[in-house]
Amino acid sequence: MIEPKQVYRAIRPNRAGATIRIKVVGTPITIPGVWGYGKVDVVTLTLDGREVRRRAIEASRLHPLPVGTRVTHINQQWANAHTTPEGTAVIVEARGPYNDGSYEYRVLACHDFSRQPGPDNPLDRETWWSSLAVTPVTPSA
Repeated sequence: MIEPKQVYRAIRPNRAGATIRIKVVGTPITIPGVWGYGKVDVVTLTLDGREVRRRAIEASRLHPLPVGTRVTHINQQWANAHTTPEGTAVIVEARGPYNDGSYEYRVLACHDFSRQPGPDNPLDRETWWSSLAVTPVTPSA
């Protein structure tokens, strides 16, 4: 789950060759009923640790996501804030970044990918999902 004070670094350095770091400074906000459109306030951290350039970005752009984050897959178009408020999988491990800047997540997903989780469809299937196909679950504001 995305929380305030988490720090992420850019996949590629800026033009000067420095690694860009951003810090989450706000609680993730979602639009009720619209899945995958969560925003979060971040700041850029300078080399000396100052916080500059506060802005809101899509929560789905923050990678790698921490272990334990609940997510959905973009091909699960039926998944929304009302049908699957807890997501359809949970991240167990992250690998990357790869050459294209993506990460790979080992997740515990629903036994049946096409149905929402529940007692008859537990999170018991281990599989790998690309960060390009993962949307983190953000709590409703």
